[in-house]
Amino acid sequence: MKSIKIAILLLVVCMFVYPTAADYDFDGFDLTTAAHGTVNGEVYVGGGHGVPRTTDPNNNVHTQNYTVPNGTVTFARLYVGIWGGKETYEGTLQTMFNGNDLGTLTLAGSSDMNPDVWCTGHGVYWVKYDVTSQTLNGFNTATATTNEISSGFDGRAYGVVLVAVVENSDKTQVEYWINDGHLNLNYVTPLNTATTQFSGAITDSDSMSAVLTTAYLTGDVNDDDILYFNNDPVVFDAADGCGSDEWGNSWCTAFDIDEWDLTNYEYSYLDALNNVATFERGDDAYLHPVLAVLQVRPWYFKASYQNPYREGVPDGQPSGNYAPCGVPDFDQTQEDTWKNPTTNIWSFCGPTAVANSFWWFDSKFVDPTGMPGDGLDSFGLVSDYTDSLAYPDVPPFPAPYPGSSWLNDDHRYDNVNNPVTLPWIETFPLGAESGELVERLAYYMDTDGSRTGSNHGGTDITAMQAGIDQWLIDTGLDARFYEHTIQQPTFEQIAKEVRKSEEVILLLGFWENQGNIPNPNWKRIGGHYVTVAGVNSMDEMLAFSDPFFDNAEAGGLGVVPIPHTAGHAPELHNDAQYVSHDFYDVLPESPSPGGVVWMPFYPVALTPALVDQFQGVNVPYEFEPVQGTYDDGDIHVEIEYAVVVSPKPDLVIVDKWVNWPDDCIIYYKIKNIGDTVAETSDSALKVDGVQVATDHVPVILQPNKGYFIDSFSTYTWGYTSPSDTIEVGADIGSVVTEIDENNWITNTWKCGDVNEDGSINIFDAIKTRNRAIIPSYNLDCTWASDVNNDGKINIFDAIKTRNRAIIPTYLLECKCQLS
Repeated sequence: MKSIKIAILLLVVCMFVYPTAADYDFDGFDLTTAAHGTVNGEVYVGGGHGVPRTTDPNNNVHTQNYTVPNGTVTFARLYVGIWGGKETYEGTLQTMFNGNDLGTLTLAGSSDMNPDVWCTGHGVYWVKYDVTSQTLNGFNTATATTNEISSGFDGRAYGVVLVAVVENSDKTQVEYWINDGHLNLNYVTPLNTATTQFSGAITDSDSMSAVLTTAYLTGDVNDDDILYFNNDPVVFDAADGCGSDEWGNSWCTAFDIDEWDLTNYEYSYLDALNNVATFERGDDAYLHPVLAVLQVRPWYFKASYQNPYREGVPDGQPSGNYAPCGVPDFDQTQEDTWKNPTTNIWSFCGPTAVANSFWWFDSKFVDPTGMPGDGLDSFGLVSDYTDSLAYPDVPPFPAPYPGSSWLNDDHRYDNVNNPVTLPWIETFPLGAESGELVERLAYYMDTDGSRTGSNHGGTDITAMQAGIDQWLIDTGLDARFYEHTIQQPTFEQIAKEVRKSEEVILLLGFWENQGNIPNPNWKRIGGHYVTVAGVNSMDEMLAFSDPFFDNAEAGGLGVVPIPHTAGHAPELHNDAQYVSHDFYDVLPESPSPGGVVWMPFYPVALTPALVDQFQGVNVPYEFEPVQGTYDDGDIHVEIEYAVVVSPKPDLVIVDKWVNWPDDCIIYYKIKNIGDTVAETSDSALKVDGVQVATDHVPVILQPNKGYFIDSFSTYTWGYTSPSDTIEVGADIGSVVTEIDENNWITNTWKCGDVNEDGSINIFDAIKTRNRAIIPSYNLDCTWASDVNNDGKINIFDAIKTRNRAIIPTYLLECKCQLS
């Protein structure tokens, strides 16, 4: 049996801080490890863009805000990126952080000798400050102000970034590497690739959750720069110059900061020792990687979504998205009408567990610029169901209501449940319009027969699936989400779904052997639904948002991110910041028949008499014949079902081309424009309607972040005159459930038809001439311009194409042409 101990350390820090010195270097300075350690807590990386290229160059003041988690800040650096214009220009930079003047620096370009300044290329600056003692929990703000010394000094900010290591014993363990420097990958030297290393052994690397945060000062969309990790490509166009910060500000103006999930569901990107990230500039003329932060955890938790301290929000209250501690932990014991009318047992765990999931998704996808009470609900999975109640406009507010600005908002405290409204059981004639979130879900899922009048306790698993499906249809989100259910799931199946950022509701079965060892007589005593908040694949543990138990809050294994007192009223957890994420070991080879994995330390297993709270509820149809009454024996807790609610990815082929002039291999570019990660899949190539090749996409494509480029390397295309119809399709085996299953892109290729309009005319000749004069001129179909098959596009190709436009019988000969 594996150990049931979890490494919840008070603090294990192995901090290594390396001295640095800097001066000017055109090619830049390697990214080296500024800090490495292991801590119970987290590493915060936040930042945003500077002044867009289209604004007045004299706009020399840039402000960026941050939200640092609670805990003790043990390391913090602030970074400022500045564009000087030329390496011969000079200017000044004054930086303020939380009201502290960090000093005024002279940015001296190629003459710069400041140890805290990395200057590269044509006057590109990355400046670092130690702000450990000035960094606050919660709101932080930085302001960078530049002024010219030399005429022409630009002074605009690329971006300002804060990295902070925050110790918090209420959080789980993370090992981190903070690598900084300033590279200038460029075409001049040329310098095309560079690496940064994260040295040190990683225990059980295959089971760890890992994310890599990168920052680049320059980057352009569709320039095919590549980010590798341990020689595996993570993404093409990692530095697309676009992004958004936690405040809802978005940009597409060169500066780039992104987080990359290194959790692959077929293998791990991590190595047991000495992990390496590689930057390749691709078609970017200049690419400036400046930061790489690697975080490795045994625990993976669903992300937190909160956008606090926005302008116009009083007292630092959060804005529209509100899941500040990950998956909420709503309580099923709020109203007597949430009890089964026959047994008087609390029976609303099913709709409460689904409410946790829906609330989390609604917070993830809502407009981050919204504010409570703004009357806007940009994502309809959860809406405002409450009456307009008369709460005070000024403090004190009725505890624990977060404040008056929460009125009429879908994430307000009493939108989970409002005890002031009429009991939902009395409003059944209104059907789905009765009650707030939990009660409406109960109606959709026919909890206690509320919709159909059937005589059953709690929520049937098939009714839960049907209710979720109908909810998605009624909210117009069935194209973006889907539900699927796994019977008798393994731990690995649950972990995979959770780590894909999908919501997983588990049905736990409580079983008692009322026979003996040679003649077992297993009876199902009851069942209970929980929501999975996190997973630890190394120790095979799950974290629950449990509608009935708050084990971590009561002193058991788990985390309570926002401290609060056990024994509180159940309504407290309706404010989604208050959660108890309870940890449990999951073991294989369940001795009872309901599932294949079981949990020996779940409260009902440790105190079997608690099973009376779940007697006869939430019974799947196949277990109805083996229902029983508790007979004072041991209770085995199994995982019987996993109900998975998932957003959909959407794979698209955005481009395809021939590898001209090298060979006749067809390449393609695939992207995920959906709402969640897309697993590995297969692409296909058709020529004139016949499938001629397939290709495996070996990476997990993250939503709306970069793309992947590959080729049908096993097939050499041969062009057949007068034209070929070329089709490339994504996910040909329909492995990935997508928003839009139409994944094919089709083009007709013809030698000489540069603009792919189906004919060869004077416009093709003009485009070919333009390319002959301007090497960077873009052609729709490059190979089709080389009509004399000499591996170059020049004026002779333009003349030949013009001749063909005038004389239809004039012969052209392109590379790859068979006839």
